[in-house]
Amino acid sequence: MTKIELINLTLDEIRRSAIMVDSVYADAVLANKIEPNEIFEQLSNDCDKILNELRLKLREALEDVANFQNGKGMFSPVDCALTEVPYDLIYERKDEDSY
Repeated sequence: MTKIELINLTLDEIRRSAIMVDSVYADAVLANKIEPNEIFEQLSNDCDKILNELRLKLREALEDVANFQNGKGMFSPVDCALTEVPYDLIYERKDEDSY
């Protein structure tokens, strides 16, 4: 497989796994509201922690690629305009209510 194919496959698997963890998180939060206990609380905390860690690692990878692109002059003014909103959300400069 080519590098881009492996990158796309990796991103697909990350997305699939993250969706599964998010589903378990939602179930654990709901279950803990219905019947509070340490197991559900710990599970929801663990899911939340791993999702946040993943989000930050992906953001770091995005930053590396964007810095490379910028350093090689790969961004046009149109690219900058198109990525402004996603980057504002990803880097938490704004939230979805800002738009």
